[in-house]
Parts: sequence; C-alpha cells; structure tokens
Amino acid sequence: MSHVLLDSVTEHFAELDDPRRDNANRRHEFLDILAIALCAVIGGANHWTDVVTFARAKEGWFRRFLRLSNGIPSHDTFSDVFAKIEPERFERCFVAWVEGLLSSLPAAAVADAPVIAVDGKTLRRSADRASGTKAAHIVSAYAEAASMVLGQVRTSDKSNEITAIPILLDMIALDGALVTIDAMGCQRAIAEKVVERGADYLLTVKENQPALCNAIGDAFVDRDRERFARRFEPAVDDHYELLFPWAVEVAEAQADRITALRCVADWYEVDFVCHCYRRFSLYLITQFYH
Repeated sequence: MSHVLLDSVTEHFAELDDPRRDNANRRHEFLDILAIALCAVIGGANHWTDVVTFARAKEGWFRRFLRLSNGIPSHDTFSDVFAKIEPERFERCFVAWVEGLLSSLPAAAVADAPVIAVDGKTLRRSADRASGTKAAHIVSAYAEAASMVLGQVRTSDKSNEITAIPILLDMIALDGALVTIDAMGCQRAIAEKVVERGADYLLTVKENQPALCNAIGDAFVDRDRERFARRFEPAVDDHYELLFPWAVEVAEAQADRITALRCVADWYEVDFVCHCYRRFSLYLITQFYH
C-alpha cells in the first residue's frame, strides 16, 4: 500500500518542479517532502510543526517507501519549500491526485451515482485584525460516499460563492454525479454548468430567487396537487440512495395543470420541484428524480 501511495504521488505531481536551488543545502528529497506533507495534512496536521511531529511518529512507516537519507525534514524546510511552490500548479496536481484516489476506491465505497455536495464555509480564526486580513472563505466540493474533499476555491467573502462555484465545478470530474448546492448557488448559469459537465443537480431555492420560490410554494397549495405530487415519509430515492427525514412532495415541473410553475421553464432542464417539510418548508429544483 505504501508503494502504491508513492507511485500515485510521483505520477500526479510530476509536473511540479522542485523550487529549491540545486546546491549542498538541499538535503532532503522533494518527493519525500511532498509525500510527508500530504499524509500529515490528511492525518490532521494544521501547522508545519504538526507535520514534523506526525512524520517522526510515523518515521518507520515512511522509511518503507521514502529515502529520508537525512532523516525527517525540519518545519522550516517544509515551510520554505511550500512557500516557493506555484499554488495554481500544486492545486492542479492535488486535484488530479485526489480524483485518482477516488477512482481507485473499491466499488462498494463509491456509489454508482455519487453525491457531491458543494458548500462554502468561513475558516475559523483565519482573520487577522492587526493586519486587516479578512477571514478566508472556502468553497469546497465534498464526495459524500468517499468522505473526501475533491477540490476547493478560496473567495474573499460569501457573496463571491456565485463566481467561485463554476470554477470549482470545472476543476473536478462530475460525470454521473448528483451535485447538491445550497441557495447561494441556485443560479441558472450554475445549473447549466452542472449539466454541461455530465451531472445532475439538486439546488435549494430560497428568497434570493423570489419568483421561483413563490412559484413552487404556490404549486404545493394548489387544490389539485395530489394529481401531480407524491408524498413520502421518509423519502427514499433508490437511484441516489438519498434518505430525507422529512415529509416530501415531488411535482413535475412541466405539468400543465400547475400554472404557478410556468416560470420554472426559464431554468436549465428542470424536471421536478420538491417541497420538503419538517419544522419548516424547504424548496428544491432538480432534474434527477426518476
């Protein structure tokens, strides 16, 4: 397994050049530094000192497949090397590496139609008042079945998620997946991007899309709604293996009798609208419900 990891890192980070000068001060292999850092961060390391602590605790294991001719690198070495690496190139290599790991997982660990959740979060303690630096806001794509983050894009604040999401979607493989996004990502361009990349979408609809939100709400108070909706508790979709601990109604977006939904035609390939209710109502649009 350890040699498989080394081969994987070697393959996917091949385009990443060692940023250090080739002189006597270069005491550690670039590949050793990369492999240790990747494993340590996956293992929960948050600082370079944590990386060194992790590496020393696992040194016997690392020596099975890394040279470590001069032992474990210092935290200054890790810091200096990664400070000089081109971020965009490292990001491309890292995303390709993660996708390679995901594709190598046993079939039982990855659903036939995997769920990829896209969401933005502000990183705790990332702001610096002294320097006037705002907190970092990260938009991530999370593969639910594999419990793995496939890619991330940093934005200046939450309002910029709309522009960051299409960039993130272009970074990762989406074929056959169901992409779920909260109300911030409920945009026509984002829905179109998901479909272009070969995936289905499930988008939350809230007041930032008032016409669509009101139309769906009106549709589910229609007197004839039982002719166009099904009710579940809980709801189970066999294709995507989703479990909702809610009462759920699903209506065809193109049903002529639901006149309130005619504005949905403006949205890209919407097939169904959903009303989920527990303690409050939640509306969604999708094209995956089969």
